[in-house]
Amino acid sequence: MVAFSHSKNEIWMQISDERIYSYKISEGILTEQTLGTSKIGMIRAIVFYEGYQLWGTANGLYLFDPKSRQLESLLPNISVLSLCAGTQQIIWVGTDMQSVWQLSPSTEKIRSYTASTIPSFARNAVRTFFEDRNHTLWVGTNGGGIFSFAHKDEFPANDFDKNFTTMDGLMSNSAFTIVEA
Repeated sequence: MVAFSHSKNEIWMQISDERIYSYKISEGILTEQTLGTSKIGMIRAIVFYEGYQLWGTANGLYLFDPKSRQLESLLPNISVLSLCAGTQQIIWVGTDMQSVWQLSPSTEKIRSYTASTIPSFARNAVRTFFEDRNHTLWVGTNGGGIFSFAHKDEFPANDFDKNFTTMDGLMSNSAFTIVEA
């Protein structure tokens, strides 16, 4: 089960059969949510962005409006594993070996980092993102190590900088969480 919230009085959850429910805390009411005919798949990652929710699923990236209960497909047929709301109104989308996507909703620009732009990067499942206090983006992969992207002031917001692997001293080339100490 995945649980997430978009207000102080309501918790949303998805259970193993992929049905989605909302629970109104003050009223004690559990309601199954029908979101049209779309089969979104299991939600793997959620980002809250300007009153909306971005849902990363096995079947793509979706934008959910909690007020209207409308669901829009943004990146269909892409297995999304991780999401990150970075600075500069950038949303980072990590996939299961289908590149990394950089979305700028305010400018409606999209960029993908593929095997042609960063060969070792796109061949790995992206499990986690972390943006440090200097706005360097750190990306943890399953098998490719950790990648860093240096901050820029224009779109695309970051450029590939370094790739850290066991050759650089990591104990493993799989990173599932990155935090700043």
